[in-house]
Amino acid sequence: MIKLKSLFGKMMISYVIALLVLIVMINLMLTQVFLDTEVRTNFELMELIGDEVSADFEMHYEIGMAQGDFSEKLSRTAKNHDADIFITDRYGTNWYNAAGGEKLTEYRDKFNAQKEEMLISALSGRSVTYSYYENSIYYTPVLIRAMPLVADDNIVGSIFVIKRLNSYENTLNQIYMRFTLSSVMSFFVAAVFVFFSSRQIERPLLEIDRAAKNLAKGNFSGRVHIDESSSTAVTELAETFNTMAAELEKYENTRSSFVANVSHELRSPLTSVHGFLQGVLDGTIPQEESRQYLEIALSETERMTALISDLMELAKAESGQFPLNLTEYDVNEQIRTCIISKINLIEEKKVDLVVNIPEEETRVVADMDRIAQVLTNILDNAVKFVDEGGQLKIWSYVAERKLYINVLNTGTVIAAEDIPFVFDRFFKADKSHNRSKPGTGIGLSLVKNIINRHGEDVFVNSDKENGTVFTFSLALAS
Repeated sequence: MIKLKSLFGKMMISYVIALLVLIVMINLMLTQVFLDTEVRTNFELMELIGDEVSADFEMHYEIGMAQGDFSEKLSRTAKNHDADIFITDRYGTNWYNAAGGEKLTEYRDKFNAQKEEMLISALSGRSVTYSYYENSIYYTPVLIRAMPLVADDNIVGSIFVIKRLNSYENTLNQIYMRFTLSSVMSFFVAAVFVFFSSRQIERPLLEIDRAAKNLAKGNFSGRVHIDESSSTAVTELAETFNTMAAELEKYENTRSSFVANVSHELRSPLTSVHGFLQGVLDGTIPQEESRQYLEIALSETERMTALISDLMELAKAESGQFPLNLTEYDVNEQIRTCIISKINLIEEKKVDLVVNIPEEETRVVADMDRIAQVLTNILDNAVKFVDEGGQLKIWSYVAERKLYINVLNTGTVIAAEDIPFVFDRFFKADKSHNRSKPGTGIGLSLVKNIINRHGEDVFVNSDKENGTVFTFSLALAS
């Protein structure tokens, strides 16, 4: 039994409705075209019948053909053409009549109602027609034609030819039977086609449904496998679903990694602070050394504060609560200021610092505070991973009305498989929780959010030969 709510059921209902509408429309069109053709052809035939009867009557009128012979010939003509023929004088009185049709008496009333008007037209020398439809299953047409009756070049009466189109019913019967048979065959062929088509469409949709339910249960590894023969729309839906599942899986993995990282970053300083304070209070740490340990505890609390601040900034950036105050300013001076703020850390690692920034102004349109945050985070990252005695290089260039700022460091290289995820929130290339390279993977995610909010791009390249280069663009002022 067909389930009406299933895809197959809905497609079958749609097909049946479309088929029925098509059948009705084609039948109406065929019937109308056939009817018009039949009526036109039979009116022309009735004109020929009238000419034949008129010629016979004139012969009878001129040479005195026996009345019985004329009546017999008139009857033969009527039967040959399956028509009823009336001949009247100028006053409408019947001279002769011959019944070749089957139901003459049934349309006498219709004929009598039109007879006087049609007689006037025929006596004026014009041939006129009238038609009506019997109230049968096919609304069979009945045709009446009135023509002048001429003898000795004078109109002496009128000829009425009445014909019921019996052949019309028979022909329509044959057409309808053949069309019905073709429709039934088409229905079964289409039903098979719809069945397999709906199965082909429904199968991947059911697979997507199962995968979505597994996704809701937290199983992010499931993917939908689609046959190449599936429709383009279903294939695109499956690809979109797989992309979504991959993103969710990546997010879940990153979230788990972030929880581990943040837990470690918070637990370690808290343990240290707790131990130092307890040691000072219970006298384990000598009083003369207490200041040193309190300063370490203060440093740890400052690091935790910075971590929480970064988390809050990221939350604002991702929630859209991140207004930009766009102004026009000299970015070269801003770069120099950021470099100076890191100079102590750079000197500690004996880094070769190379700065290639124009001395003249390079004015950009951006949020000055946010770009300072971007520069600080990228420089922090570069100083953190540059090797001892390595090189740190900062330079800029202009291309296509944009300024590109580059920060390069030698030393630790980002693995090729990690590069696509460098700007993902909570991502850390260093999975070891190395305390010598502190961080939670939030800084670069903030960089990407800020630059994207400006409508610009940020990207990274990293290899052993050239080192790691972070590049971002800014719009130049007009």
